[in-house]
This record gives sequence, C-alpha cells and structure tokens, in this order.
Amino acid sequence: MWRLIIRRLLAYNNEKPDQIKLEINQKATGLEDLFVIDDIEFSLYDDLNGFAFNPRNQKCCCISYPQYELLKQCDRMLTVDLHIKKIIEQKAHAGLLRTEVEEILVSLKLKGMVLTAADIVAKFELDDNTTRLDPEDMQSWKQQGWTLAVGSADRPELLARMLKTAEPFIRELEVRPRFVMVDDSRVSKNQGLNKQAAEEFSRNCELEFEYWDRDSRSVFSNDLIKKLPDCKNSIQYLLSPQAHSSATNTIGQVRNLILLRALRKPLLMLDDDCLINPVSETDYHQNGVKFAYSGRNAGISASIDELFLGLQDCPINPFREHLEVLETSVQDQFNYNKDELLQTGYWQGILKDDLHSISANDFVGMSINAIAGALNARPMSWVFKLENHQQQQAIELIDKSQADTQLEQAAWVGSSYDELGKSIGLIGTTICGIACLPLIPPLIPVGRNEDIALGETIKFIYPQSRVYMFAWGLPHLPEPKRYWNPLEAQTEPAYDANPMCMNLIEMLGHSCAYVDPGERLSYLAASLRNTIGGSAYEFIRETYFYHHSHELCAYDASSKTATASVQYQRGCEQMQSYHMSKLDDAEASINTLLPEFESVLASFSQALEDWPEIWHLCSNKEWQA
Repeated sequence: MWRLIIRRLLAYNNEKPDQIKLEINQKATGLEDLFVIDDIEFSLYDDLNGFAFNPRNQKCCCISYPQYELLKQCDRMLTVDLHIKKIIEQKAHAGLLRTEVEEILVSLKLKGMVLTAADIVAKFELDDNTTRLDPEDMQSWKQQGWTLAVGSADRPELLARMLKTAEPFIRELEVRPRFVMVDDSRVSKNQGLNKQAAEEFSRNCELEFEYWDRDSRSVFSNDLIKKLPDCKNSIQYLLSPQAHSSATNTIGQVRNLILLRALRKPLLMLDDDCLINPVSETDYHQNGVKFAYSGRNAGISASIDELFLGLQDCPINPFREHLEVLETSVQDQFNYNKDELLQTGYWQGILKDDLHSISANDFVGMSINAIAGALNARPMSWVFKLENHQQQQAIELIDKSQADTQLEQAAWVGSSYDELGKSIGLIGTTICGIACLPLIPPLIPVGRNEDIALGETIKFIYPQSRVYMFAWGLPHLPEPKRYWNPLEAQTEPAYDANPMCMNLIEMLGHSCAYVDPGERLSYLAASLRNTIGGSAYEFIRETYFYHHSHELCAYDASSKTATASVQYQRGCEQMQSYHMSKLDDAEASINTLLPEFESVLASFSQALEDWPEIWHLCSNKEWQA
C-alpha cells in the first residue's frame, strides 16, 4: 500500500525528473544540504491527498496524507541521507525503499517545504538588534573578577591531586579568582587534610581563600535565620548540614552555599575527582561552534590506559575557555564563527523546535565540558544505545571476556566541535561555569544529578539562556576505581528526586508566560506546590511507565543485533528482565515513591519562594562584610 501511495504521490511533482536526479546525485556541500521539514499547514481535499502550505515562504504543493506522516519523522536538521535512514528505521513495517523516500524528500525540498541551515544563517545575519541583560548585572570576569569553587567530602587525596594540576593554569591568568572550598567531610582527619590542600593551593596561586566545614556552615545558616526568621525552614533545608542525615549525599547543599559565596560574580565549580589537564579526541577546533545539541559519542575501552591512547593533550587554559564564553550572546558566537558555519556539520542534529527558539539575543548562561574517563552510569543501558560501530566495539570486548570478568568501565563523552545548545545533557561535568546572572536558583540539597537539575532550573527562569559545551574533556579518574561488569546484576539506586523534578520543570517551562526571572521562579514554586496531590501521582506513574517501557524496547531491539554475541544477548536479556520486573511491580513502586516525591516538592517549592530574599541578602555588601 505504501509503495502505491508513494508512486501516486510522485505524479504531483512539478519538477522535472532531471532536476530531482541532479539534487539526489550531488554531495552535501553546504548549509542548503542540511534541512528540517518546516511548520507546514496541511489540509485534505479527498480521502488521501491534500494541500501543504508553508507560511514562512508562502509556498504550497499537493502531497498525500501518508507523505505528510512521513515528514513528521524529519524533526532534526539532517542531510537527506540521514533523514532517509531515520525514516526507514522508524517505518520498517512499511517496507519503504531508499529511492522512493529520497525522491519524496528531494521533491519537497525543491518545492520549498523545508527549512534549511542557510535559512537560519540568514535569520542571524538580519538580526542586528542584539539585546542583553542589564550590563550592571552582567559584567565580564576581567572587569569584576570571578570565583573558583570546589566541594568535596572525605576524599582528600583526590582533592589534593586535582588542585595540584590546576595550579599552572591559575597562575597564568591575568585575573586571579576568589577561591571557595566547601568541605562536606564527616571525618575530622579528612577535614584537616582538605583544608591543608586548599590553603597550599591558595598560597601557591596567591588567592583570596574561604574554607567552610560543616560547623561553619551551620553558623552561617543560623546567622541567616536571625536575619530572615520567616525563611527558617528553607534556609535549613537548603544550607544547614544538620537538616539531613549524616549518611545522605548533600552535594546540592554544598553547591547552594557556593552559589551564595560567589557574590554575584562569574563562577566556575570544580569536581574533585578529575585532573585539570584538558584532552581531546580529535584536533581541537576552537572555532567549531555548532549551535546544536548533537554529535555526542561514547565508547567503551578495556581499560582507562587504553582509552587515553586515543586522546591527546589539548593546548588550552580550561579556566580561560569557560570564562570567555560566559555571558556572550549567540549573535557574538555566530559572528565569531561565521566562516566556519559554511560547513554542513555545524548545524546537524538540532531539533526543529530548538531551531525556532534560537535567537541572536540568547546568551550563554552555563558552560560545561565533557569528561574523559569513567562514565559513571549504572546500569549499563548506555552501552546498548551506542552508534553501530561503537556498539560493535562493546560487543567485541564483552565477547572476549568471561561471565565473571570485570571490565574497567571507560568512556569518552563529548563531540568533535564546541556546541551551543539548550540542554546541559546527561553527563558528568568536571567544570561547570555559571554566568553572573541577577538571580541564580538553588539546587535540591540531596541526591545526584544536581548539576543537571541546576541547568534545567536556570534554563527555566532564563529562557534565553544557552549551554556552551566544549569539545575537550578533563581526565576523570575516581578512586577507588569503579568497575563495571556487563553481566553483573545491577542494584537499585537510592531514591533521587532530581531526575523527576527535572522532567517536571521542563514540562512547566512551556506554560510560563512571565519574563522577569523572579516572577518565573515564583511561578515555578507555585506550580511545583500545586503538583502535590493527584497530579503528582499521575506524573510519577507516567514517567515510571515511560522510562521502563522505553528501556525494555531498547534492550529488546539491541538483543537482536545481527553481530551480538551470546554474552551480549545475555546481558540484554538480564536488563529486559529487570525492567519487566519493574513494570510488573509498578503500582507498589509508584506508591512508595509518591510520599518521598511529594515531600521534596513541598520543601523545594517553599525554598524557591524564599530564595530571592536569601539571595539578595547574601549579595548585600554590608552583609558580606
């Protein structure tokens, strides 16, 4: 049926066959060759066929409804070849032929039903009215200085190692930072070692230095409560170490204090389990901004040593790279990289919705870089979602091992070029940069994924904020070594509200009409509070079923890979069984999650409501003194 429809559809083409063949046979050479289907208006004039109208360029043509359904698959900026691959994979049941799909896409491209990368470039060239946040709020690090901060807990060897590698990069900067060390250690010996390493680093680099342990943080939060008694519960929840169990991961609470002690200056936050020695998988491309969230790749190596054989030192200062992009506008980045944009790869993969939302007035609110080393992800779902050639590499490694052999988990997460996108991405960031924004939201104090949650919240209250991700990474070498066994039974992680809150915040972002960051933050607080009750249950249920069903389908497809080994298939089957058991036990699990999730929503929504008052007090110069 599909083939008959497609052949009939070709009868409506106005182009000459030679014109279509010429377009098909040419190689992708420029921005015109990258396209996404435009927001066309479609109306049927009989049971099968209809008119397509493109309001942007006022062009129209006749297409069939099945063709219109095909076009919905073209939701990313890709070349014809990649569009065809995606359509054929997603419509495998229809038995589509490549030649037929290609003729349809090329025909519609010639008829003006697509949005090309060249159209986006033209949009930027016409937009000369770049607006920024208030210059008094957004000043560069060279004008007003900046803050470098690190949070650590009971890992003094890692902290000392990381700071030692950072020293030469700090010493060569023309503007030195204030250094803030927030120590969440529970063991007094580790507190002493951390403070000693931080003091030595500050002394060697001639830095102004602040050290905060759990006792001094308690004093700070108590002083805040005396000034703001109505915000007592929120201050304790966000900042006081005594508000949470001593066995709880409170890195979010640590970073809340860091945000306040940045004193409204550009901020770079460091992880303690990395080395400040940038490396790159390919030659470093300084002018390679793609304005897209794409091009990610991951790999698996038999060991960390093997991984680093394929990497090379990247001759940059990582601190300067982060600081230079923070607060810059998309228009500035576009103008800087204009000549480079003539290559097709730079826009590839960006979603249609993101294309429409990109504005020359957007600015870089956060900067991040990838990690090179251990990809801290359990269970092993990421392995089964690799690109084909990388998946084959994983299959070969697993095939060589025995069922009881542990492979050292190693991966590279990054891209070949710098990227400017909307999402912070599901990665472990070793440096996170935050611009000098008028109001920076707090983090959920407990749980993991806190840096990603912060990115989502910043994106919510500043819709024009973009995330700049660098192509280079920092070696991530945790101790003790983390091992990964592809066939090992995976343990259920502790409950973490961050991922669910991120999903909820992203959903709420589409319905908020306020412009002012403070008003958007209040709207977010009220919306989270209103979720408590029936809608919280529905949200958890929908999220839960979507996640486990999606994973189940992914493993099922991966287990049928033609080259999959017996062990690889066995690993897939184990993960399928895991997600099937979660679906079988869904209602009980959801009812267990619900009270915990609602408790987080109640505390965090109130904290968001109180945060502007806390933020502005801590930014007050008299209070700082």
